[in-house]
Amino acid sequence: MPEGKKIGMVGGDGRMGAALRFLLREAERDNPVLRDAEFAVWGAAFDGDGNGPETDGRAESSVTGRSRVVRCADAESAVREADAVILPLPVTRDGGRLNAPGGEKDAPRVVGLAGIMKPGAMLFGGRIPETVREAGRERGLHVTDYFEDEAFQLRNAVLTAEGALAALIDTVPAAVSGLRCAVLGYGRIGSALARRLVPLGAEVTAAARSERDRARAESDGCSAIPLDDWRADPCGFTAVFNTIPAKLLDGEILGRMDRGTVVFDLAPGDSGIGPCEGVRVIPLPGLPGKCAPVTAGEIIARSVLSVMERKGGL
Repeated sequence: MPEGKKIGMVGGDGRMGAALRFLLREAERDNPVLRDAEFAVWGAAFDGDGNGPETDGRAESSVTGRSRVVRCADAESAVREADAVILPLPVTRDGGRLNAPGGEKDAPRVVGLAGIMKPGAMLFGGRIPETVREAGRERGLHVTDYFEDEAFQLRNAVLTAEGALAALIDTVPAAVSGLRCAVLGYGRIGSALARRLVPLGAEVTAAARSERDRARAESDGCSAIPLDDWRADPCGFTAVFNTIPAKLLDGEILGRMDRGTVVFDLAPGDSGIGPCEGVRVIPLPGLPGKCAPVTAGEIIARSVLSVMERKGGL
């Protein structure tokens, strides 16, 4: 890489390519954090990014005068000697190897990548395992999990809600107006979803444990009941949206729902839903990356850039 700051970006899906393009635009706008930055990238996420990066296996490779990007032959070259490294969301899907769709056979272990970064560098990622955090601390890295950032969570919740609404329209052969919907949990995702269903005329019931959350739901135009009350009588809904990452909907509860009910599971991780004959359960993990990868990638980049700016640059 030429003189200046080096940012490594490795693995991930289309969100990472979108994050790169966002950061490149910020660099061209002369953002002081990125003014002298060059990007070393590895992974299928950066194919066709429109910036013409050359291919080279050496992290110190030169970049053409018109490009700030070099595509590396391996992830190690991209992160070695980098001032900051951006990993995908999630960082890993199997607990060890880098999340790199299309390149799993060549994907390195994330702990190994952290171990070759230069001390004092910034390491960013989404849902960073504790093993990687520990390796980063031992190496003297500044580790930030952007998935834990409140602004990131709020922006991502909007994309999840929009993806859930699209899934509802594609799945249920009835108009949203007048549709009886239950939203389980009224946190970031539940509230973002309800605020989109209500203006379309849906009859939304929010089931939440917290009285504060139920009051928020009522102010958003929903009916609101305690979660345990809903579990005791889950009938009368065409669509149920679960946003709670806990095993709340077992086969017994699903068995008391009306036949034909569709359950959309928006909760991260294994919520242990079903199965149950007569009730359709649709898991919808990772909606932002599937439904709006460009916007989801920009959200990642904005969170990373915000941390860099707070820390005074690279």
